[in-house]
Amino acid sequence: MTIETIQLESAEAWRDYVKAIEDARAQILNETFIRDHPLERARGLYYLQTAVHSAFAFYIAPRQAYPVLYSQAVYMPFEVTWGLSCPDFMYYWAFLDGAHTYRIWGNRGTTRWLNVQLQRGWRGDEVKHSLLGNFDLEDPGIPNWIDASGLSYGTALWRYYLSKQTPVPSVKKVSLASVRQHLPKDTPVITEEARKAQLARRARASLSRYGFAPRVM
Repeated sequence: MTIETIQLESAEAWRDYVKAIEDARAQILNETFIRDHPLERARGLYYLQTAVHSAFAFYIAPRQAYPVLYSQAVYMPFEVTWGLSCPDFMYYWAFLDGAHTYRIWGNRGTTRWLNVQLQRGWRGDEVKHSLLGNFDLEDPGIPNWIDASGLSYGTALWRYYLSKQTPVPSVKKVSLASVRQHLPKDTPVITEEARKAQLARRARASLSRYGFAPRVM
């Protein structure tokens, strides 16, 4: 293969890369709720740039010959969330070469749940539970409230681990005033002060996982 051939293939690959980004940008800007909403337009373009960052972190930057477990490869508390990270998790990444055998060791400490995932398979501690989630523009004063951030519609992702069956989520639209009629009678009341303290603690915990704040015990 000549230098000229390499240069031509490199140029073609770069054009394909730039075109893919342009196509993604056009798709974002043509979405109705983004086109008519300046804040969402800014969020959409920001998300596109985080996807470009994540692609580099996943496919170009890693050195499989010297794999290490490191944080902030894809997820960062504020700058790069990538849309899928859980604020209650601490993520570590290592990029491996399938031709080799590896061993992971360390001190689990006080971690309640540990998950090791290898591409399409994973292994972890299973916890059986049910979930009641509530999406509202206003705080209904109950646990598991998910703030809609002023948006009238969006996307919710359902993730489950190690289930022997395929859980099927159900959604029911009710008025804010009647929320408690659809919840267990012992559902506690979350006051405004308690909600602020809860959110502040979660923010500190998330930051502490990345070394930006004292660790929350």
